Amino acid sequence: LGAGRSATEACRPLRIEAPIGSRIFRMAIIGAYEYGRNAAESYSCYAEGEQGGLCALDDRVLQVVRQLKRQEPDTLVIVFPHWGPNYKWKTALQAQMADALLQAGADLIIGHGAHMLQEIERHDQKWVVFSIGNFMVNSPGRYAKYQAPPVSLAARLVITREGTLLGRALELFPIMTDNLRTGYQTRFVTREEFDDICGMLSEKGHLELTRSGPIRLGADEFGHFLRLDLGTV
Repeated sequence: LGAGRSATEACRPLRIEAPIGSRIFRMAIIGAYEYGRNAAESYSCYAEGEQGGLCALDDRVLQVVRQLKRQEPDTLVIVFPHWGPNYKWKTALQAQMADALLQAGADLIIGHGAHMLQEIERHDQKWVVFSIGNFMVNSPGRYAKYQAPPVSLAARLVITREGTLLGRALELFPIMTDNLRTGYQTRFVTREEFDDICGMLSEKGHLELTRSGPIRLGADEFGHFLRLDLGTV
């Protein structure tokens, strides 16, 4: 996912199909890495033509998304970009690329690479999770140094039967990922921490967090979560 032995293979989506009742749920995930001069010039890490490497987050990804949605309008197309600065909130470049991906037809963007959660925003009935941050990382982290929230997100896609339709939702579980705090033992956040995170995300993403609506608050045996409605198909 996101790399291959040629440019075509590197940007080829990961395809997942699952029978749900009488329907077949289809999903395509496109992994890509934002362009960086050092990565390109010093490491030649991007796939070009028949040269292997990473899928660059550029017009090629937009073309893959357009073709997918044109040929398979009911397939859930998720773009999974590695982008953005470490331990900081989203940049203008991330916002511009997110808009371009959504206009091309992406149904959902789940970003990563910032080592912390970033803004969650809704654009034209579609969701952009700019960064889910870390899950397990072997470095101590620099949250305190950059005064960054020491929190990331674990994502779970939920598909349900709703009559003849398939309901789709993304559940995001905040997790504490500051290894200096947890002794390298990532954990789900407490209720108090969850409330603080909701307030922060609400302010950053201009979200209204309630127990109804397109983004809802919930909890299960694992922990507290945000549930993003992805619509039905």
